[in-house]
Amino acid sequence: MNIMNWFLKSHYGLFSHFTYRNSTIHQTIFPDGKHPANLDELGNNFNAVQFAEDADLFGVEYVVFTAWHAAMNVLYPSVANDSWRPGHSTTHDVIQDLINALKPYYIKLILYIHVTDGMDFTDANQTATGWDDSSNSYLVWNNYVNDVIAEMGNRYGTGIDGYWIDMVFDTTSFGIKIDKARLRTSLLAGNPNRIIIGNGGYGDGPIVSDGVVTDYVAKEMFNIPVDNGDWQATNNHIATVTTIKGNDPHYYWWASIPQGINALLYTPENMFRFTVLQAGVNRNGGGMLWDAGNYAGFEA
Repeated sequence: MNIMNWFLKSHYGLFSHFTYRNSTIHQTIFPDGKHPANLDELGNNFNAVQFAEDADLFGVEYVVFTAWHAAMNVLYPSVANDSWRPGHSTTHDVIQDLINALKPYYIKLILYIHVTDGMDFTDANQTATGWDDSSNSYLVWNNYVNDVIAEMGNRYGTGIDGYWIDMVFDTTSFGIKIDKARLRTSLLAGNPNRIIIGNGGYGDGPIVSDGVVTDYVAKEMFNIPVDNGDWQATNNHIATVTTIKGNDPHYYWWASIPQGINALLYTPENMFRFTVLQAGVNRNGGGMLWDAGNYAGFEA
């Protein structure tokens, strides 16, 4: 990669998980705490204009946003995904809305994706996509994943500036099931200048480059249990959540707390101090990437 590319010069980003899993396991909520009834209701209730205005007010240089999360429910009309798994794509194009809304502010867009999320599929979908079919080095699964990613890359072209890939250092799934050279080619479909970030650290693997798929690595920093202002900076890109669900010790990437309830893990002052510190010491690009999932709906 060009040592002067935009990511290496960036200091501050916003990570948002806007995501639907299924009718019984809920993720993104409306401000009043209600859950979208289905994937399309979520997709129809993304306020791209407000999101972009807020991102600009926050002063971020780039946004990481979920093209999909659990169960690979994608936020755009995907012919490829629907051909393998009908009903797991939105009819409304959330991603294009976001591209259009961010463009006037010159904010870069990285899409979060997960290419080994078959464990969240139904049994029928696992069979259809070859999740457990090890023949020919999981050829069927690789066909599925690459169909979806290449279609997405060609669909949006230069509107997508990069990808943030979850669990690329997980040896039990990514390390076994993914044809890495083929995946790299698909990730660059439609825009060969995209930057590729791999999620590693705190349960996902070592902070090293895999040398094949990713250009950079993110430290997924879950364990700052006490907000004492004494956080250790790192040379690497950091992504961390800002909210927690009530007294539940599990961290949530998506909006899971109704509006009006303070669920911040950290004080704004300490978050600001650490953002500045991390921007100054990290040499591998991206700086601080705070995750704060946005609600569904169009309330200001």
